Amino acid sequence: NIASLSKIPPRPGARLRAIRSAHKDSQRALGEVMGVAQNTIAAWEAGRTEMPTSAVLKACEKYKISSDWLLGLSNTFKEENKNEKHNNQSQD
Repeated sequence: NIASLSKIPPRPGARLRAIRSAHKDSQRALGEVMGVAQNTIAAWEAGRTEMPTSAVLKACEKYKISSDWLLGLSNTFKEENKNEKHNNQSQD
């Protein structure tokens, strides 16, 4: 459930698992998109290995999420659309 993503523990692996599951993607399917094996995704999710920067960026792009959320630095999982915010302020 995407609505409950803000309650996920601030660990990249837990958050990757949560967003992947919310989108009903398998580890294998995500691995194919990211160019890694299923067992690499499993290792990231379990916290056995750290995700490289390139993987963080690919996951954020695929799922349209904030890197701060994925890395556990924020509980806001969507990037705020700065252009949309600016446009809304301009119309006031």
